[in-house]
Amino acid sequence: MSSNTLDALGRAILETLEEETVTFDTLEATFDTSQETLESHLAQLIDNALVRKVNGDEYELTDNGRRLLRATPFGARDNRIDIPPPVERSIEGLSLTPDEAQAVRTAFSFLAYWGNATTAELVDGCYSESPAGYETPEQWWATCLEDSLRELPLVTPPDPDATVSSAPSSQPNSSASDECSAPIAELWMYERTPVIERLEDEDGRDAPESDPEPFGSVRHGLENRTESDAERTAARVAFGVLFDQGTATAFELAERVYADYPAEYDSSDAWVAWLSDVFDDLPGIERDEKTDAEIGWKYESALESDGLGE
Repeated sequence: MSSNTLDALGRAILETLEEETVTFDTLEATFDTSQETLESHLAQLIDNALVRKVNGDEYELTDNGRRLLRATPFGARDNRIDIPPPVERSIEGLSLTPDEAQAVRTAFSFLAYWGNATTAELVDGCYSESPAGYETPEQWWATCLEDSLRELPLVTPPDPDATVSSAPSSQPNSSASDECSAPIAELWMYERTPVIERLEDEDGRDAPESDPEPFGSVRHGLENRTESDAERTAARVAFGVLFDQGTATAFELAERVYADYPAEYDSSDAWVAWLSDVFDDLPGIERDEKTDAEIGWKYESALESDGLGE
């Protein structure tokens, strides 16, 4: 696989294709670059499932490409967060291929943007952007990302022995507020002020909605579709369960999550109704048609749903 690094030209191509489907000649007239360079960038974008060729000689953005553009929605459509020198030196000191190193940078940027993230959110938000040649998100995380992130400065990893059910309320790696009865145990933390808190926005969250696919990652969607810290924490934990299992029924999620994360809902039925509305709007999550008797969901990463992670 070619390099997964998205440079300025690659980003500009994606932004152009987001507006409309165009021919190679149109792209060549748009960008002041050589034909060879443009062809090379298009080939890389196609290899990484961000762009596809249609109607013979036209190019269009894939769903995965749209998700990438919105994965870190800040600044003037710039998806790159500067990597602090100590972090870059640490990455360079790891035994990683160039694509693997880029995947670690992508995950660090995601964490630096949001301030904290669960493992499920990191994999969902970063694997499809920088798969680094790994065929599944599970391989990507276990082989490349997890140990590498633990080695980085400015990153506080979760306690490897912690679980949601056993985590003490005083655990520092917690996103729980006073409204929540339990913390999120497996939470990766960024030790500086996250990018999203530095953005100028009336509610402190620069996560703009757009049509038809407003959310670039599950985390992005959860920030928009939840109205309180209690709801946000409950939905994040529920997504973690769905991510781990691949499929889950409403009954299973209520059994595992509701007692510790009621999100101020008086009954599990009301909680499930709320969670259903949230999940139905999130990328990668679909209703599971195999659960005829009750509501259920399944989760697939963008590359898997495009049939490119097999």
